[in-house]
Amino acid sequence: ESNAATTEDGEDSKPKLGARVDLLVDTACFECFSYVAQALFERHKLIFACQLCFRVLAQAGELQMDFFEFLLRGPMEAGTDNPLSEWLDDKAWATLQTLKQFELYERLPDEIVGSAKRFRDWYELERPEEQPLPGDWKKMPEFNRLLIMRCLRPDRMSEALGLFAKNCVGSKYVNFR
Repeated sequence: ESNAATTEDGEDSKPKLGARVDLLVDTACFECFSYVAQALFERHKLIFACQLCFRVLAQAGELQMDFFEFLLRGPMEAGTDNPLSEWLDDKAWATLQTLKQFELYERLPDEIVGSAKRFRDWYELERPEEQPLPGDWKKMPEFNRLLIMRCLRPDRMSEALGLFAKNCVGSKYVNFR
C-alpha cells in the first residue's frame, strides 16, 4: 500500500517538477536580461530582447537563417519597374523583388499588384503591425510577417519587433523599466 502511494505521489510531482523547472528557467533568464538591460540605453533594450527571441527560436530550430539574414539586411533588387509607384516607395518594391526569391514569398509582389487596394489600405494604416495582412498572408507565422513588414513599412519595424518580442518571450522583456 505504501508503494502505491509513493507511485501516485511520484506521478503527481512530475508535472509540478516540470512547471517548477520552467519557472526557474524563466526567472533566471529574466534576471540575466534585467542585469544586462540596466547597462543599456533605452533604445538598445529592444535590440537585446529581440536577440534573445531570435536565439530562442534558433535553439528550437524554428529560425530559418536565410529569412533571418533577409530581415537583418533587407537587400534590394534594382532594375525592376514599380507598378505601384503611386503609393509604394521604389525601395520597398525593390526589397519585395528580393524577398520573392524565397519560395514562400514568390507570389507576394503579384498579389500586392492584384489586390492593390487592400494592400494600400493596410500600408496606409497608422499602426499596420497591429493589423492582419491582407489575404492569406495574415495566416503566416509572426516571424515571416516581419519580413513583409521589413519590405513594405521599414519605418514601423521597431514597433513590429516589439510586438514580436512580446509574443515570443513575454511583455516583461519589452516593457522593461
